[in-house]
Amino acid sequence: DDGKRGWHTLVAGFCAGTVSRTLTAPLDRIKVLSQEGRIVAYQHALHHPTVHVIADSHKRKVSIRKVTQIIYSEGGVKGFWRGNGANCVKAGPELALVFYLRVLFMQVLEPLTADLPMASIVANFWSSALAGAVAQCVLYPLETAKTRIAVANAGEYKGLADCIRQGYRRGGVADLYRGLAANLAGIVPYRGLEIGSFYALRTRYERAYGEVGVGGTACIGCVSSVVAQTVTYPINLVRTRLQTQGVNGRPVLYTGFAHCVSSILSEDGFTGLFRGLTANYMKAVPASVIAFVTVGQIQRALAAATRSANNRREGRN
Repeated sequence: DDGKRGWHTLVAGFCAGTVSRTLTAPLDRIKVLSQEGRIVAYQHALHHPTVHVIADSHKRKVSIRKVTQIIYSEGGVKGFWRGNGANCVKAGPELALVFYLRVLFMQVLEPLTADLPMASIVANFWSSALAGAVAQCVLYPLETAKTRIAVANAGEYKGLADCIRQGYRRGGVADLYRGLAANLAGIVPYRGLEIGSFYALRTRYERAYGEVGVGGTACIGCVSSVVAQTVTYPINLVRTRLQTQGVNGRPVLYTGFAHCVSSILSEDGFTGLFRGLTANYMKAVPASVIAFVTVGQIQRALAAATRSANNRREGRN
């Protein structure tokens, strides 16, 4: 029934978020550091502690390979998973909400968009976009905290709760929601394109060829993710810089979203808005593929388990 399907969606979404974030955590940290334009200096000698230097991105550019070396130099293998706990605490509930709310919004929007051109695409886009927006508003303090932990110095935070506590002491609730407008401006088209296009493409495939297997799911997820990432990446980059500025001695460089965009354009040109995009593809595309495959497999497993339990009950009766 609908209640069981909703529960299946919540569980599948939670598992998908947790699994995909854990498997791609090293790539996520490389991506965030590349976006922030922050350079972590090497340990100069045995008696010198690792120092962190904040550098304007236009003055000193760092390759993905260099960022990887820096992370390993500072924290070893564990350094690549710094902030993964915060990632999972946020990503699990977020995808659970997104996939669940998308189904609810689809039930409302499908009848309303039935007479529009490309009705299925429109309904899928807006149901996914609205689900992403609601989930993000509810969980945004966790997004802020996980981003700050990902770019933090070793020992800067004791954990997720400490990061949130420090932010609240520094600026109250407003500090924890810094960059929300920029994030929503990105998450609405991103979730609409990523999840909306995935389900629209999957529906068309199923009508033409039948059930989509794991390989087909992965391919459709890959295409959807690349399109969504490319279109919305500049907003993601601006959000990251707004979230991390002014934290624990980092300079405040931007007064808001528009100022951040204009500063990047004046310093680096149009290509500056796409700094770190390669690192982002390396992280986000596998994460999306893993999430879509995990959701599908867990939903199938739970549905099969439910049918088996129902059959056993009917057999006893």
